[in-house]
Amino acid sequence: VLRERLDELGRRFGGTYRVLVDANQHVDREGAARSGVGFYGKNTMLITRGHGSWVVLGTLVTDVELEPTPPLDADCGSCTLCIEACPTGALDEPGVLDATRCLSYWTQASGPIPEEYRAELGDQVYGCDICQDVCPWNHGVEKRRAGQAPPEGAEPNVSLVDWLEADGAELARRYDRLFVPRNDPRYLRRNALVALGNAGGDPALAERYAESDDPLLREHAEWALARLRDA
Repeated sequence: VLRERLDELGRRFGGTYRVLVDANQHVDREGAARSGVGFYGKNTMLITRGHGSWVVLGTLVTDVELEPTPPLDADCGSCTLCIEACPTGALDEPGVLDATRCLSYWTQASGPIPEEYRAELGDQVYGCDICQDVCPWNHGVEKRRAGQAPPEGAEPNVSLVDWLEADGAELARRYDRLFVPRNDPRYLRRNALVALGNAGGDPALAERYAESDDPLLREHAEWALARLRDA
């Protein structure tokens, strides 16, 4: 949807343009901050007036000359709620994120999730919004969003049973809108196994993976089973 709207805007402006959405060669937040869309919060998110950090960013690069808007005159003040709430200390100083300690990063990274962060994930299976949930700029936004119907295809809650038992190709197809390394469903199953261990689910779901030939899934299944036994 965002790409389509930016393309429509580019056609309206005329000239030569390019639409960038989730493009590694461009940092959307930096362009948005310079153009006055929002400001960098201490959680490194772009925070806007009216919508907080609950926004999706895209960029339209054009050779048409447009009147620039000044940067947004706003900041976090003395608030440090996001830094205090981060369960792993990934926000060790204002405006600086240590990605190697960020739970959201590890749910989307390849390889095993470091053992010291697995319990902190709780029952989350993809991403982490704690630093946004506590942000005062988002509080009014949350109330407005609560009364809205979720977007088509959105799943407020997912079934761990489904993630662990569904056909791999079907799982990959269903979640192809998410960033998953190489679109490989084993990473979704890895996350589900961690959530299973934390949430106290049925051990039988993990037992089959504890005997898997896949070392990634076997490691996380064994961890989940050990955590379930110790619960």
